[in-house]
Amino acid sequence: MQPHRRRGVSDEFLWLSECEKLYGTNLLSGYLQLGIGTSSECEGNGSRIGSPGSMNEPGHAGIGDSAGERFYEIDFARGIAIVMMIIFHTLFDIAFLGIYPVSVYSGFWHIFAYVTATLFVLLVGISLTLSAARAVPQLQGFAYAWKFIRRGLWIFALGMVITFATWIYLGEGYVIFGILQLIGISVILGPVFFRFKMKNIIFGSVAILAGLMLQGVEGPIWLVWLGIHPQSFYSVDYTPLLPWFGVVLIGIAVGQWLYPGGLRRFSLPELKFPPIRGISFLGRHSLFIYFIHQPIILIALSFLR
Repeated sequence: MQPHRRRGVSDEFLWLSECEKLYGTNLLSGYLQLGIGTSSECEGNGSRIGSPGSMNEPGHAGIGDSAGERFYEIDFARGIAIVMMIIFHTLFDIAFLGIYPVSVYSGFWHIFAYVTATLFVLLVGISLTLSAARAVPQLQGFAYAWKFIRRGLWIFALGMVITFATWIYLGEGYVIFGILQLIGISVILGPVFFRFKMKNIIFGSVAILAGLMLQGVEGPIWLVWLGIHPQSFYSVDYTPLLPWFGVVLIGIAVGQWLYPGGLRRFSLPELKFPPIRGISFLGRHSLFIYFIHQPIILIALSFLR
């Protein structure tokens, strides 16, 4: 963190100049305009998006919070989603291995799985807004876009590893477009929608409604990413863009409202209760845990067969 110093008039013009470069209209439309806003974002004493004045802007909790600081409530919520995922996958594997007949395709556990996925995907949108707010002061133009493209491609590639592994292990029902593929594409597409702010609730709702309308619509397998697939299609993990990208868009709107400029709008006490810290730890390492939890569950359950 750079040492704080008092800003003079020259600093103010420097910030406005740099901000205009970031939000100006000379960049490519959509992505390279950052998808966040126009030059109006640069007004107000430079108190937005991690500018020198934003640290002590009235209305933000935790004066002195850094725009690069992790918020434990985000990690905690993601950790809760991780715990829910492990619970569901354990029950799914118990049923899959024939250890005990657990109904995971209907009833409570079916709803539980949807709630878990929704929480994960909603947090993707919220986290995207935090990442964007923290990137703006350091990155411009293509460098800004490349940050999200590179991250999205990496997560999508990890999803393809899951696809290959399930194709080898399961055969029928292997993952074609699972949650990691969804997150990867969402990370790439999300910045295009930053500039729409709260309108993303509308866009997200439309995407969710479109996804619900597509259920039961048959089509070629190459449209599986969109939510259209052959009648015989089956996958153990299927989260197409419609409706799930709509949840990401709602998460973006929520994130921009709760964390404007990458800072909390609200106040939270510092909680050091061990269970909260433990769950937050899981949330900070969610991708790693996602990769290792299934082999560990399967190995543990193999002793029960």
